[in-house]
Amino acid sequence: VTLVGRLGQDPEVSAIQSGDTVANFSIAMTEYYKKDDQKDFSEETTWISITAWRKLAERVAKFAQKGTEIAVQGKLREKKWEDKETGAKRSRVYVLANKVDFGEGRIKVDKDAQQAPPPNPETPTNTGAPAKTEDGDDLPF
Repeated sequence: VTLVGRLGQDPEVSAIQSGDTVANFSIAMTEYYKKDDQKDFSEETTWISITAWRKLAERVAKFAQKGTEIAVQGKLREKKWEDKETGAKRSRVYVLANKVDFGEGRIKVDKDAQQAPPPNPETPTNTGAPAKTEDGDDLPF
């Protein structure tokens, strides 16, 4: 699956006993719609749980924070367990991420890191006027 949304809170990042890093976070995906009998648009937000492991989890920890727009590619997984208090069977669907791309927050970091140098004052600029030829004629042909 591929999903795009914004983080609702900072990722929860931890190291498990094996030393692997895991990041758990959720993204909000908001859909806007308008019914025929409505004047204004309505919105519906769905929260999706995401889990990332190892190097990907480390990237998420470094670049993602509450409000960050991200695109996640991964596989749907289901975790099943039995409630210790009630004995009821429980389950939860989540996305096991295999790729995460960061939206505007990451792009802003990249732009700040790679600012273009100021223009060289010796470099001629295009003024939009046709160039004059050696004989003084301003026709380009």
